Amino acid sequence: GPLPMYAFAMSIPAASPQRLLLAQQLVREKGLSRSDLALLEDILKAHLKEQDQLVLGGVRYRMYATTSLDYPIEPTLTLLGDATGLTRDELLEKLGAIDKKALDALLKSLGKKLDKPRVSLLKAELEAHADKTHSPRFWAKEVA
Repeated sequence: GPLPMYAFAMSIPAASPQRLLLAQQLVREKGLSRSDLALLEDILKAHLKEQDQLVLGGVRYRMYATTSLDYPIEPTLTLLGDATGLTRDELLEKLGAIDKKALDALLKSLGKKLDKPRVSLLKAELEAHADKTHSPRFWAKEVA
């Protein structure tokens, strides 16, 4: 039957035309489902826990750690204010941003307390002030 559409976050360098064509061919010829792809990823990760790398079909697979930092608001603003002389409001203007997942969770909880039109209007008002960014996504869908 027809394959569902898949969306994957991919870095631009990994998305060479040859690799995209290979992925499309695998999905088309092998009928790989989302669960097949997840199982393949699990197998690769399990192997890479035991060894530094895996070379398979001319592709080198490696796992590596990445680090991200989240800075708590109050101590960060206090330290920066002491160091720069800027006020809390000035620092918030320069650095402040709202975490989308936390905002979505708050809006969902508000949906239980406020009426739906009010929450929808609030979402629209918030989105009007949001800065949008775009990131590449890879998708594949069998052509009918």
